[in-house]
Amino acid sequence: MRRFLFCLAAWLVSAPAAAQQDFVVGNWFGMDQPRIKSLMWITNWRADGSFSFHFRHCKKGKNQDLRSTGSWTFHEKTLTVRTMAVDGKPFAVTDVYEMLSHDKKRLTYREMPAGFVYHASRVDPDFQMPSCEMTS
Repeated sequence: MRRFLFCLAAWLVSAPAAAQQDFVVGNWFGMDQPRIKSLMWITNWRADGSFSFHFRHCKKGKNQDLRSTGSWTFHEKTLTVRTMAVDGKPFAVTDVYEMLSHDKKRLTYREMPAGFVYHASRVDPDFQMPSCEMTS
């Protein structure tokens, strides 16, 4: 009985944290970066805490793609993103963002401490990023 109560208490303590980040899980599309205005991206935030980013920079009408993978956590208003690899090569960097607003369709978050604000829209898993030929 004691083991059951301990397990129940542990589940109750951990459940709100997991539920708190559920809104992040899914596929999100956004555009613009502070230093590269012709950049767009799709992020897949997975429930297991892993992610994959697909970045596309449009240069002279040509796609220049980059992919990164790593892990993420969300606590209260803080999204912490730990990139582990870029295009399959080790690349360790941690970025921290403040979640400004969110709903089922949009995320708005600010890079800390730089302050650049990102806007992302939820997209279907089969969503394809537009080609640079279509956007240039």
